[in-house]
Amino acid sequence: MHMYRLHTWSHPDLTTISDDQIVSELVYTAKAVYEVTGVFPKYFRPPYGSVDPRVRSVAATMGLQSVVFGADTGDWQYVDDTTEINEIVPAEFQSWVDQNWTNQISLEHDMYESAAQVAVTSLGILTNAGYNLMPVHQCQGDSNPYNNAILESFFLSGQFENKDTVVSQVFMTTSATTTTVTTSVITTVPVAQTGDGKLVGTANTFTSGQSSLFITLVQLEI
Repeated sequence: MHMYRLHTWSHPDLTTISDDQIVSELVYTAKAVYEVTGVFPKYFRPPYGSVDPRVRSVAATMGLQSVVFGADTGDWQYVDDTTEINEIVPAEFQSWVDQNWTNQISLEHDMYESAAQVAVTSLGILTNAGYNLMPVHQCQGDSNPYNNAILESFFLSGQFENKDTVVSQVFMTTSATTTTVTTSVITTVPVAQTGDGKLVGTANTFTSGQSSLFITLVQLEI
């Protein structure tokens, strides 16, 4: 089973670029995903698995939660050598089974034909060993990985095309384990504050629409 997530526009190490650049990388990617699929993802995988509290905080202001792999198949190193990739990647999976690894997120790439094909063999190794494979949102009991109220409000408002468009805004507050989304309406109040302590201007008072999203990261990814 597949699940749409974001992976940035130009594949930078997010920990090395500015807050504004992080927003651009994720928002432009989210816009492309929305235009093609009509959904608003709330998960993203940072390139190279590189993420820190600042990146998580900036992403949270867009309703996004990071998902980081814990097991690298190395398939990206062998995409041009069919023989090598068909030997090395399944061997990696078998080694994980032999070590009784559980609750892992595996890094693989389906953008290359050779990597996509070897995934069939590799996932067979796991299922034959009794592993239950599922996407992140199922692992954490999240019934909808696409109800990102912040991105939905932003894209449907027309603000992406015209920054001067006036619409209801959405607040997001975060803690170490949960993210709370609150839709907001009408009344202008003083500045809102992002998770990293930066003031971001005026916002609207909120009146309704709270929901908690628990951050738990378990997925085997193709």
